[in-house]
Amino acid sequence: MSIDPTYAPPEEMRELVHYMPFCDIFTPNLQEAVALTGLNDPLAIINKIEQLGAQFICIKAGSQGTYFKNEDNQLEHIVPPAVNVIDTTGAGEAFVAGLLYQILKQNRSKRESIKYATICGALACTKIGGPTGMPASSDVSQLLTTE
Repeated sequence: MSIDPTYAPPEEMRELVHYMPFCDIFTPNLQEAVALTGLNDPLAIINKIEQLGAQFICIKAGSQGTYFKNEDNQLEHIVPPAVNVIDTTGAGEAFVAGLLYQILKQNRSKRESIKYATICGALACTKIGGPTGMPASSDVSQLLTTE
C-alpha cells in the first residue's frame, strides 16, 4: 500500500500511525511528517515512521528536495533540478506517480526512482494546473540525461 497524505492538524495526522504497519511506500511532505511524528530532523522522522511499520519513506521538501534512506540504510538527499516555477499545484502528485512508476513498473533502485520522481515533481511546476502539469516520460528522461 502507498500513502501520500494530505496535511491535516497534528491530532488528525497522528491517526495515520494505525496504517503504517500496512504501508509499503509512505510519501509525506516535511510538514506532514513533522505533524505525524513531532520530530524535525529528516533522519529521525524516517526512523520513527519505520518503527511504526512503514517500509519505504520519502520525505518531500519541495524545492529543498527529497530525503530517504537508501539500500545501505543511509540518509540521502536528492535536490530537484532548477526550473522556472509557474505553479506548484500537482507537484506532489507528479512526484508520487513518477516514484511508483519507477519502483513498480521499471524495478529501479530507491535512488533512481526518487531521482526520477523528483524531476517529475519539478517539471510539474513549470505549467499551470495539476493535470496539465504532469510531465511526459520523455521530458523526464531528457532532464535525467542532462544532469
